[in-house]
Amino acid sequence: SEQVSRITIPRLRPNPGRFKGSTQSSDWMFESARELCDVRLHVNREGIRHLSAALTQPQADTEERNQYVTSTGVTPFLRCVSISSTSVDHLTKQREPLTPAEEALVVQHSAMGLPDMVHRLASARAKEHPLAMREKDVYHTATVLLRRLYLNVSVMDLHPDLARPAILFLAIKAEEAMGSFAKHGIVNLRDIVKVNKTVLTDKSGRLPSEAKDLLGRIEVQALAALRFHLTTHHPYKLLRSIMARFIKNLSLDPVRSTLKRVFRGNITSNTAAGKKYLDLLEKGINRKAADFLNFALLSDALFLYTPRILAFAAFTEGLMTELAYAAREIKTPPPVRKDIYHLTVSLLSGSQETRDEQLSEIVQCTGHVCGVPSALPGMDMLPDWMKVHY
Repeated sequence: SEQVSRITIPRLRPNPGRFKGSTQSSDWMFESARELCDVRLHVNREGIRHLSAALTQPQADTEERNQYVTSTGVTPFLRCVSISSTSVDHLTKQREPLTPAEEALVVQHSAMGLPDMVHRLASARAKEHPLAMREKDVYHTATVLLRRLYLNVSVMDLHPDLARPAILFLAIKAEEAMGSFAKHGIVNLRDIVKVNKTVLTDKSGRLPSEAKDLLGRIEVQALAALRFHLTTHHPYKLLRSIMARFIKNLSLDPVRSTLKRVFRGNITSNTAAGKKYLDLLEKGINRKAADFLNFALLSDALFLYTPRILAFAAFTEGLMTELAYAAREIKTPPPVRKDIYHLTVSLLSGSQETRDEQLSEIVQCTGHVCGVPSALPGMDMLPDWMKVHY
């Protein structure tokens, strides 16, 4: 099969903390949204170039392609290793190549289906199975890897329904959630394909040998496009540290004064009522922050902001949402966003200038994440050119 088109992603200035020396920092982060758009434009042009070549030589690899398509019925978006000459003829009559924005929509839609896939895989196993214990980590890593993949490969070259099971398999390996034959039973590619919304299996539900070979090739192709970088730095551990610092600073301003205005008094863990409020507040912040970070995985914030900034943005939005809810319940004035930002700055480290710069990034990051749709679009909401594939 054709080699994956490779591009050079700009290297960034070093980032603070352990994130500094990681491949995520050096190879998968961008200085601006403009740079990210340029990369996607390049990938899109390569996909169009490959498509044009396929349309001028529709009989290329016909025997191999038809053998696979006969057994699985896969219809790629435009072109991939499994495309058939009949698919090419269909494309020339009915559709034009995708734009970079359309490609981004396809990738986002595909990534939004990962949580259900991972959950179905994990729920089919015992609670002590590594996959069941690391379900969230596997989902987060799979989403990051899928989105990285399509910064180097066009969906016109590789259909997401074919890439997704291979990427999920890599994520399970990266998170060491495969399990063992002796203790838990191992997670194999057949299990993943069964929970993937694709037509890789035949009518009897089995995975044909042609499909196994294809997925094996796609796994290698994906690894090359990912530069063999499977390690991902997630902001969730940082979020826990921020919450611990927030609780520790309850008796200090501006944490104390902000909570006092909402709850009409000092909130401490020394009283039963205070402990109850804190427990509910902490759970609420964590829940809202987790939702924020899940949306961040689907937004460009993933490639523009460090895990530290993402974690603080998630905490800030979670705190703002929970305090506003508490104020409505208690019938007190809602918190002012400026006060919440002031509280966030107090939890940051570094000089005042450094903290102000970080706050600016946190505010910008929030804007990127809040633009992500809150749910997977239904079939009726998809563009016509996408409906044929789902």
